[in-house]
Parts: sequence; C-alpha cells; structure tokens
Amino acid sequence: MRRTWYYQERDRKIGPVTEEQLKALYASGEVSAAALVQSEGGSGWKRFEQVPALCNEGEEQAVCVMTGERRPIEELLMFAGHWVLPEYLDALIQKLEESGGTLVMDGDSEEGGQLELRPVGQISALTKTTLRISLLFYAAAIVLAGLSAQFESQARPLLAVGGFCFFAFCGMVCWTGINFLVWKFRCAVNAHLISTGALEIQPKWCVGLYFVPFLNLTKPFEAMIEICEAFFGEHSKERDGLHLGLWWTLWTQAVVVGFFQNYICNQLVGAGLDPLGVRVGVGSFLIGATVIIGILLIRIITKVTAKQIELSPLAA
Repeated sequence: MRRTWYYQERDRKIGPVTEEQLKALYASGEVSAAALVQSEGGSGWKRFEQVPALCNEGEEQAVCVMTGERRPIEELLMFAGHWVLPEYLDALIQKLEESGGTLVMDGDSEEGGQLELRPVGQISALTKTTLRISLLFYAAAIVLAGLSAQFESQARPLLAVGGFCFFAFCGMVCWTGINFLVWKFRCAVNAHLISTGALEIQPKWCVGLYFVPFLNLTKPFEAMIEICEAFFGEHSKERDGLHLGLWWTLWTQAVVVGFFQNYICNQLVGAGLDPLGVRVGVGSFLIGATVIIGILLIRIITKVTAKQIELSPLAA
C-alpha cells in the first residue's frame, strides 16, 4: 500500500495526498522545498527536501548534516560518516569534538531523520512565569506609589512595601533576562539545525551581542528575525503576527528613555512644560511600554517554542 502524505500551506494542514501527487505539486512549484510534510501515521513534520523518498530521484543526493540542505553528493563531502557541505566542514569537526562524536541531528534515516532539537519547553515556561511575576511586582510598585500620594497618613508603610515590590521587580527582571538568554541560545542552535541556508549570526552571538555597546541596539533584533524566519519562513503570516518590530522598537525606546529619564524631564521642564505633567507623561510611557513589551515577549516565546515542538517532540 502506497504511503499518503500531508503538507502545510499558510498554516493549514492539507491532505492526504499520494506520494505522486505531492511530487507533482513540488514540480509545479505549489509546494516548496522548505514546506513541512508528514507521512500518514508519521511521528513529526519534516521539510520536503529532507525526505529522501520524495526528493531522491535522478541524481544521487544526500542531506548536509549541518544545514539540512539536500544537495547532489558531488557537492558534498563525507566526513566521519556524515555528508557535509565543504564550507561547513570546520563547523562539523568542531561540533564532533564538542559532543564527543555525537551530533544533535541525524539525517540518515529513511525519511530524513527525526529532528533532535535542543529542549526549549521547560526554559520557555520558566521564562514566561518569571516575566509575569516581574510585571505583577512592577504593577504593585506603581499602584502603591500612587496610593502613598493619595493617603499621606499611610505614605511611609505604603512606600516601604512599594519599595520592596520595586526591588523584587528588579530581581525578577534579572532572572527573567537570564532565562530568556538561555531560551534564545537554544532556539538559535535549533534554527541553525533546521535552516536550509547559512544563518549570519551564530548562537553564541545571539546572546553575546546584548552586551556589546551600540551593536546591542540592532543585532539582537536581527538575530531574533533570523530565528523566526528559520522556523516560520521569510515574511510568513505566522512570523509577521509576532510583531517583532513593535516589540524591539518599544524595548529600545524604553531603555533609552529610562536611562536618560532625568535629562529628558529637565529638558522638557526647561522648555516651559509643567514639571508634574512631564514626570507623569514620561512615567506613563515607561509603564505602558513595559507592559506591552512583556505581553509581546510572552507571545513570541510561546509561538516560537510551539513551532519547535511541532517540528520535533524532543524540543519539549
């Protein structure tokens, strides 16, 4: 009995179709080489080009173990039992040395191998939890500060509790930041494993660039774009729905305004604006930006993590 297949198109699962029909769709361009396909009863989604049963016709081909890209074997090298593109040979040697000879992804099985992605499920849940707690402490600190201005007789205890909430918020933000960087590093590793092309920013720099002055204003955002495009495709509906541009714009603006808050307020007051109004306006912007950034980041983490688990249950 011939196998039947499903494929994804614009976030919709289509099928079943026969193997011949799926190959015809690929030949006509309706199904791309990067389209996700799954045989009926299969254990997970794989890219069309990573399934030898669908692609391996005519000239003999193999999958580069570093990129997942299918190429004629004349364009590949065999090293330590793995096919690899010449430009990735050094990276393969380094990965073998670091892992003691075991690679994270094996592309030699009949259907291209089950993607063995780095686990991101637990660190994703932890990051979202600490982020939500951070927002709660932040909201509590703001509310208590406002109440202290309204109830002057209770101002001291309210400010004391508000101060505790603010310091707790700062601590939770640091913890969230560490969790987020771990999550992003693992996502970057997985993105390199499944991407059909070479990604510009290496996983270690997806984290390290946050600590490089000036470059940290743009490069971490570019790294996140690369990660999302590896999983969702370039300019896909899913990727665009993450609102990465809005998230990063608000983040950079909030950082700059927060860092230069006193200077900005003094300049506006010097221009003749009401001091109280200036403080309230700047504070309101920071509060609103912080909440929106948190909500968007939770959405990004949720969607990107779910996509990896969809590609490989081992990512859970």
